[in-house]
Amino acid sequence: MESLENVAEDALLPGSTKILEELKKRNIKIAVASNSKNAKPIIEKVHIGKYFDTIVDGYDIKNNKPHPEPFLLAAQRLGLDPKYCLVVEDAIAGIEAANAAGMPSLGIGEKEYLPNAVVIIKDLSKITADELLQLS
Repeated sequence: MESLENVAEDALLPGSTKILEELKKRNIKIAVASNSKNAKPIIEKVHIGKYFDTIVDGYDIKNNKPHPEPFLLAAQRLGLDPKYCLVVEDAIAGIEAANAAGMPSLGIGEKEYLPNAVVIIKDLSKITADELLQLS
């Protein structure tokens, strides 16, 4: 396991910062919903905290993904109906949690590992903000 001290911006998926910047410019609400208790320190370490309206982490929830609680809490904090939220996820438990929350999901990775995602792409450099918004 990598130490938090060694986490750097190059740990972000390709295209992540560009998409976050574009969504923020459009005043789209953005949240992180993570099981990890290290989510906030990692987000600050890679300098992307300014993009998020709320961060749900392991300290905020009782039930980890694949339970929908992390995503439902994020939607609640954003003041949004879950059906209008799009989950971007790279783990099967996250896709299952999105489905259980009634949220459409964009899987990052390979179809064989994320069979229940609505759409799957290799990384965020493969999608535009307009295409992303059409999924929600």
